[in-house]
Amino acid sequence: MKSERRTNFQVRSLTTPFRRHMIELGSSIYILAASTLFAAPTPQQLEFFESRIRPILAQECYECHSTATKQKGGLLLDSRPGWQTGGDSGDTIKPGDPKNSLLLQTLKHEHDDLKMPKNGAKLDAKVIADFEQWILEGAADPRDKPPSKEQVEKETAWSATLARRKEWWAFQKIKTENSKLKTIDDFIDAELKKQNIPAAPAADAQTLSRRISYILTGLPPSDASDKSDASDQINALLNSPAFGEKWARHFMDWVRYAESYGSEGDPAIPYAYRYRDYLIRAFNDDVLYPQLVKEAIAGDLLLKPRLKNGLNESAIGIAQLRMVLHGFSPVDSLDEMVTFTDNQIDTITKAFQALTVSCARCHNHKFDAISQTDFYALYGIFTSTHPAVIDANAPGTGDAIRAELQKLKTQIKATLITDWLSKLPSEKNSTAPILLPSKPAFPFHGLAHSKPGEFTLTEKGLRIHPSGYISNTLTQKDRAVIFTDRFQCEGGTLWFRVAGNGGVKAKYVVQNYPRTGTIHKAVELKDAKDEKLAWRSLDLEFWKGDEIFLQLATAADMPAEYKADEPSWFILNDAVITKDKTPPADVKRTSKFVPRQLVEAWQSNTLSDADAEALDALIQSNQLSTESITPLLRRYRELEAELPLPTRVPGVIEADAKDAALFVRGDHKQPAEIVPRRFLDALDPTPFATKQSGRLELAEHMADMKNNPLTARVIVNRIWHHVFGRGIVASVDNFGKIGDLPTHPELLDFLAQRFIDSGGSIKSLLKLILSSKAFQRSAQSSVLSAQLDPENKLLSHWSTRRLEAEAIRDSIVTLSGKLDRTLYGESVGNGDDRRSIYVKVIRNSLPPFLTTFDAPVPFATRGKRDATNVPAQSLTLLNDPNVISWARSWALRTINDLKDRPDDLRIRQMFREAFSREATKDEVKQATAYLTSLQAESAQEAQKLAEQENQLAALNRKISALLAPTREKLVKAVNPVTPVNPVPSPLAEWTFDKDLNDTHGKLPLTLTGNARIENGALIVDGKSMAQSGSLPKTLTAKTLEAWVLLDDLKQQGGGVITVQHKDGGLFDSLVFAEKTPAHWVAGSNFFERSELFEGSAETEAATRPVHVAVVYQADGTIRGYREGQPYGRTYRKAPGATFEADQSQILLGCRHGSPSGNKGLRARIDRARLYDRALTPEEIAQTSRMEANTIRESDVLAALSEAQRLQLAQLQSQRDAMNQAIESARSATSSDDPQVQAWTSLAQSLINLKEFIYLR
Repeated sequence: MKSERRTNFQVRSLTTPFRRHMIELGSSIYILAASTLFAAPTPQQLEFFESRIRPILAQECYECHSTATKQKGGLLLDSRPGWQTGGDSGDTIKPGDPKNSLLLQTLKHEHDDLKMPKNGAKLDAKVIADFEQWILEGAADPRDKPPSKEQVEKETAWSATLARRKEWWAFQKIKTENSKLKTIDDFIDAELKKQNIPAAPAADAQTLSRRISYILTGLPPSDASDKSDASDQINALLNSPAFGEKWARHFMDWVRYAESYGSEGDPAIPYAYRYRDYLIRAFNDDVLYPQLVKEAIAGDLLLKPRLKNGLNESAIGIAQLRMVLHGFSPVDSLDEMVTFTDNQIDTITKAFQALTVSCARCHNHKFDAISQTDFYALYGIFTSTHPAVIDANAPGTGDAIRAELQKLKTQIKATLITDWLSKLPSEKNSTAPILLPSKPAFPFHGLAHSKPGEFTLTEKGLRIHPSGYISNTLTQKDRAVIFTDRFQCEGGTLWFRVAGNGGVKAKYVVQNYPRTGTIHKAVELKDAKDEKLAWRSLDLEFWKGDEIFLQLATAADMPAEYKADEPSWFILNDAVITKDKTPPADVKRTSKFVPRQLVEAWQSNTLSDADAEALDALIQSNQLSTESITPLLRRYRELEAELPLPTRVPGVIEADAKDAALFVRGDHKQPAEIVPRRFLDALDPTPFATKQSGRLELAEHMADMKNNPLTARVIVNRIWHHVFGRGIVASVDNFGKIGDLPTHPELLDFLAQRFIDSGGSIKSLLKLILSSKAFQRSAQSSVLSAQLDPENKLLSHWSTRRLEAEAIRDSIVTLSGKLDRTLYGESVGNGDDRRSIYVKVIRNSLPPFLTTFDAPVPFATRGKRDATNVPAQSLTLLNDPNVISWARSWALRTINDLKDRPDDLRIRQMFREAFSREATKDEVKQATAYLTSLQAESAQEAQKLAEQENQLAALNRKISALLAPTREKLVKAVNPVTPVNPVPSPLAEWTFDKDLNDTHGKLPLTLTGNARIENGALIVDGKSMAQSGSLPKTLTAKTLEAWVLLDDLKQQGGGVITVQHKDGGLFDSLVFAEKTPAHWVAGSNFFERSELFEGSAETEAATRPVHVAVVYQADGTIRGYREGQPYGRTYRKAPGATFEADQSQILLGCRHGSPSGNKGLRARIDRARLYDRALTPEEIAQTSRMEANTIRESDVLAALSEAQRLQLAQLQSQRDAMNQAIESARSATSSDDPQVQAWTSLAQSLINLKEFIYLR
């Protein structure tokens, strides 16, 4: 040891010249730290260096440690003399002594401050082992001097780096040996045996049943006492519709499913919910995974699409390509396109290949076999498409009807010509110059270009058109999208000669940006005035230099700002760009023909554009009658009504395909060489030989499980993760260098091969995994397991984990007994009783409950959700109004369904439902004591509140008795006001003159609580209301109207008049101060259809009756009124709700349900009206004057004597104090009876137990 230390000291103490001299001798002699001499390197050692060491040094180290680049830390690694000199930290390599070599320490990341390579990702263990062997054997290195610049470029070339990185485990072929002879447990148990870790015993039957149910369906077991074999349960649940709902949600995470684009305005992604339904069907049908991959990328292009129930299911698969984010009217639209295309690439490559290709947008990937050209090859593919809405109806849908319609059109034309020619005078000179139809300056794709004389049949009659692109040649049910090739914008003015209606937009599209905004303009055709062909312009100067294309789409088919399934139409006759704002000259727009010649030209199909417009003008001016086709037109309409609507889904359409330029350092303002569209370098770099975008070819490559080893490995790993909570590769979205290594690589390949052998059956794989002993083990860990494998990577036992957000919510709704198991359909609000997969995913307004429990924010692929444990989760389970409501429903169900059973049996049943196990004796005892205590406490509070309410009622009666005589005198003294005439007739009206009957005899009311009729008005106190029976007819469009005097302006959220489903779940209501104090608002369930009116604050309704009304159009447009005048703004948030006659009713004095919490109103309602239509502003102005004889409260006060006013003030002061006390008591108590309150509290307590939200 002394000799070794002395030698080390001597070597470090050598003078610099001598040290240099010694280094120069190093070409033949190597110095070992222990002063041992190595002989000249053998050929084998030199070959080892050249093949194993030099490439790593060049590709990973030269960037920071070479003469040609920089000398970071004073260290050079591009030559032997360089590393022998050492760096600022001293000797870097000590030949023969790898343990004390700083280079090896930094490669192994054992040094606190120094880690190599610079990006932080460790080199492969195999590579590090090579360096250790190289140093141990003397660090043979023939590089006498630094390489030249040319040599550096050659050694660091991407081809060399790629070749090495392709050796990464994920790119290797799947090993197939023993795939049919072994089982999952063979691999798991072998690893446990190596570590001497004992496996846990099997889980008990109830625990396993709960586990299987949640893994496969996301729901608790329907029968906690099910004794059937695990394999039978697995088979039954795999065939359950709930299976598709659970596993579709996983897929939705992988492709960042959302229903809005985010950013300002957060516009909806059209028809996004249909993609969710498609996934549910696909998983339930066990569609093979390669097919799902193809459909996700190019389902609309498949030669043999998957057709089912009249749908082209395959086409729906590409909807995920449109679930990108869009900013609002970006100034730099190319940057916007790069960003959302990057998102498409990132999603596709992470979801299906677990590769981070987007990391190569600015440079070759720092760690993986992914080049920058890989990114731009894919970029060219996706930018060769345009955002769109597509039709997912099966090919041939409606063809027979269309053929009939076309025949009728031919008959209609022939009938008209015969009729017109029989009535028009003959012309001596029947010749006129023939004008050829004009050709558009821009050819459009998407529709055939019609010749002059094509005609359409709209609800307004027959129209004959000039040449152009016409959307509704057969019917307005048809969809149409037309667009040009892309071109460089040179500024100027864009002119469309266009007509249409229904919300069509004629626009330029800049760099595929689909929205309109402050600088992205469009011509909107939405009114009758727009049905006349005319030149309409858009300024292009701002976009000079950008790539644009022109587009027209029917209103229901716009990729943003659409109108769901609304009919619309357009005709585009021409489009031109001029250098200035001068409109194009209308050349040859005047026909030279007389009427008979026009008809004859139409008959011979020789009309010019001018002739067609002239003939149409004769029809529109009634100079040519269309009465002769009335029977044919009637038949036409009947057939048209039978034609199915398109099944619209978000997607893309093929555009003019072209390769993209590579952007230097990712800067879109620095385009460089063109990159051919192709797959990834590491898998197949052959450019695609296609005139289309290349999506189909890309889909084939990604779905090819035999030649692409990533596809099968990635999906089986994802499925393993969703079963066990951790993937065999923990980084499920990243199989690259900075991802995790597989814990069981042989098992991963075994599963991948079994998956390939099955054709890609997800159900078969799940059955295989859930049937394993590893899955069916208990959660009981051993001491050795805790010591040697604390993260349970080797699966010696089941890892207990929290349920996903959706499963927690669905479990609570299931307990309530209200779970709506309806499959498919439009998305619903947070409080709906449907499964969580159907809850809206609006990017700027994500569901609070689900977000609290770590549902992902849909911006990128999320194969692995966060699993936080924060106080907000417990608070949500305690305070969320929906959870409270569902807990109450569970309590009521327990009370009512088990009314003949004692409390202990009810408690046991609740435990079985919540935890799929029996309650212990102690748990039953504790729960019983809890119930007893709560009921006693609630009874005391209820009694105290009832006494206070009786005192309040007595005070109100005294006040009414004091004011009534004076009011009656004043009413008699007022001259009668002439009745308003005419007044629109309501569906129902309540005047409260004598009773609760509807003056039209259809909807009598009944009272609850302390509600009463007094002096011609309905009196409600916030805890009472009036309610009707079933509506006499179904309502969508409607008007709610009332005259109301509020007790005070401080109350918040009380409903004046409401139409609701009888369970209170769906409602529209005229509400006071629900969100903003002292403001009127239209309320709806979770404000799904309503917003704030933003009208003025109410200041008078507590001193005199005011007239208020809300008008609901069928399309969802809502307008408020106060005293006959519009109140605030008119808006439309969502389609109008439909209230079916037998399921709906009217409430007065309550927002919805029952008047608990803040839903009840404290007021006097003098009159209320319900209309089965939307009243006009003029009608509202008329009805508002119906109560013009109402005496103001100020008039009554002025007529009182001084003594009466003093007495009134005292009574009102007492009433205000009592109101305050009651409000305080109400906020702390429920309106339910003590029994319901106690059982509701117990239900909430069980829901809040950790066992409920964790999977054992």
